[in-house]
Amino acid sequence: MPSSDVIGVEGWTGCERPLLGKLILDCSQLPKRLETQEGLISQWTFPGDCLQGDGTGDATLQLKGYMELLRDKWQAALDCPSAVERQQLCERVFQGGEEELGLMEALKLLMLGQAVELHRCMQGGGEVPLFCWLLFARDSSDCPRSFLCNHLGHVGFSAGLEQVEMFLLGYALQCTIQVYRLYKVDTEEFVTYYPDDHKGDWPRVCLVTEDDRHYNVPVVEAAEELHEPLNSS
Repeated sequence: MPSSDVIGVEGWTGCERPLLGKLILDCSQLPKRLETQEGLISQWTFPGDCLQGDGTGDATLQLKGYMELLRDKWQAALDCPSAVERQQLCERVFQGGEEELGLMEALKLLMLGQAVELHRCMQGGGEVPLFCWLLFARDSSDCPRSFLCNHLGHVGFSAGLEQVEMFLLGYALQCTIQVYRLYKVDTEEFVTYYPDDHKGDWPRVCLVTEDDRHYNVPVVEAAEELHEPLNSS
């Protein structure tokens, strides 16, 4: 399947409150739990701008910091009194560098935590969404460890998310990602949902893609509010 770039969080305003609650619980627990119970965090590879010192620091502590960063930015977006101010906040955040990449690492961590939960449920004979069988049927991701090493760990370096991993992202955020695939216009695949089994009960955000690789967030820009009006002469 083709890959996709990581999605900017400016489009996720509809799922701010559910994710914020999840982040408050996960910030201090998830990195440590994944390392203590699964030994996964020691396998983590950070992008260049996120490397600290010689790169041999405490990955658990660093990821905890990125989770706290995501929580704080999410709270700040939630506190914005208008969509325009929220957009301005996001434009300040998404300028490249460690802050933006750190947010991406936090999202990857949420995805890994969700993958561990779903895989454990599968192993125990419990019911899981259909995409889990596709995700873990791949030789390169038959368990969370191989998923991290062969797929998730490369996101932000040399790869993006494959479509089956978009379902996992939706589950990690407890949000339905509605994608308008412009190259599929006039077909049944023009609008795709990740995941497609919570369309009626999860918050929904919209993205637009021309190739299933690069995604854009549709934003209505209120130019009259974003820019000061010109003085009449």
